[in-house]
Amino acid sequence: MGLLVAVLFVATCRKAIKRVPGVFYAAAIVLVALHLYGTAYGLPVWLWKTVMFLLQKNILAFSLFVIVMFLGVLSDGSWLKRALLPIRGELSIIACILSLGHVIVFGTAYLERMAFARDLLSPFGFLAVAAAVCVVALMVPLFVTSFKVVRSRMAARSWKIVQVFAYPFFLLLFVHLALFVGPSALQGGWDPRFAMATYGFLLLAYVTLRVRKGMRDRKGHREMEGA
Repeated sequence: MGLLVAVLFVATCRKAIKRVPGVFYAAAIVLVALHLYGTAYGLPVWLWKTVMFLLQKNILAFSLFVIVMFLGVLSDGSWLKRALLPIRGELSIIACILSLGHVIVFGTAYLERMAFARDLLSPFGFLAVAAAVCVVALMVPLFVTSFKVVRSRMAARSWKIVQVFAYPFFLLLFVHLALFVGPSALQGGWDPRFAMATYGFLLLAYVTLRVRKGMRDRKGHREMEGA
């Protein structure tokens, strides 16, 4: 559902995001504020089970990250890449903002548990939190350098170095998810098994396309040198 919502959002708002990205950044901030308010004081059930559910579990932000990362491994001549690459940075910023509520709510709870009640945290949970800390640490520079005003002031080499962080960021995101969902999936729950299968498929597809694109790029580079 999160992937479907993300795809529909990008398809319908692509031109508007390019034209007025600030409006979407502000909307994302409002949603995060509403999420934090609802966590503290409550919201109507229908709102929590629809919009807020996608934020609480970080499903919508994750789905946007999936779109952003897959754009990087599509072939350069792909119509989809040509259509969405101009807003790749904006989508990254929106996804990072939407992640804030999840990071604040769950990060605070689990870091407190790690500090004061570590015995209540399973080994899987401990590793999942450690992976999450690494994900957030990598997300910060990627978030900042996604703004065009920052990118324009950076040397091209420096910007490219920071963008390499996107690969461990994306992989660690899957590690974080697998460590949280994996134990429930092993116990036989349908929902976590379906989630694990979805995450596994997305990761396998991404790695396959990444390797394929890398091989094509190297082949094209060798052909250019030979010419």
